[in-house]
Amino acid sequence: LDANATALGWQGALATFSQENLARTELEVAVAAPKAIDATTNAKCTPLGDDDAAKLGRQVRAAAEALVEAEPKLTEWDQLCGDGDAGETFEKGAKLVLAALDSGTVDFSHPHLVAGSLAEQTKQMGGTSGAVLAILFRAIESHLIHEGDFAGAFKAGVAAISTYGGAQPGFRTMLDPLHEMSLVVADPVSLEDLVGAAQKGAEATANMNALAGRSNYIPDEKLQGVPDPGAMAVQIAMEAFAAAV
Repeated sequence: LDANATALGWQGALATFSQENLARTELEVAVAAPKAIDATTNAKCTPLGDDDAAKLGRQVRAAAEALVEAEPKLTEWDQLCGDGDAGETFEKGAKLVLAALDSGTVDFSHPHLVAGSLAEQTKQMGGTSGAVLAILFRAIESHLIHEGDFAGAFKAGVAAISTYGGAQPGFRTMLDPLHEMSLVVADPVSLEDLVGAAQKGAEATANMNALAGRSNYIPDEKLQGVPDPGAMAVQIAMEAFAAAV
């Protein structure tokens, strides 16, 4: 019975397919870099001028620094409604982004290159949040390459989270503020509208019952008044991004 076998599901089988392995394969596909088009020569998104590229760099840095600073509060919320590691997870991802910025490896000349870099950094941060953000940024990158418009790219990123992660608006996750943002995003972008939407979606999670994530295992009455830390991380990052000049 312990001998090697090729029959799927047999003890000692050389290869098996589990739901976990299938889910992992789908995630790897979701966060894989686009391969069908040259990254800069043929991309449809408009290149950024020097001033806009420098401003975007400051905005990304401000968002990352805000998440590092917010670690204690994110941890406090997650200790009440999760496994207590959200603050450290977002701090790790933010520090990875800051390290990439400090090393000069993030190319701000094209928006899709920025999204691709953020996908790589968030993929390394770990946790469900890291996987979700990697999916978001990779889908944004792909849409910017092939279609060019940011509003459509952001909506594609939010849709990809539901496709690969299974969450829906109202599940009390970071998708809630992202979904609200997707409803108001437009070209040209209004940062004020995006901040307002992020705040609306994040703060609403304090009155939601959990339908996904670690919070799903906690009694609903203990969640009331406590916002989802992932959703609050989105709000915090968006506020800092918009405030940077």
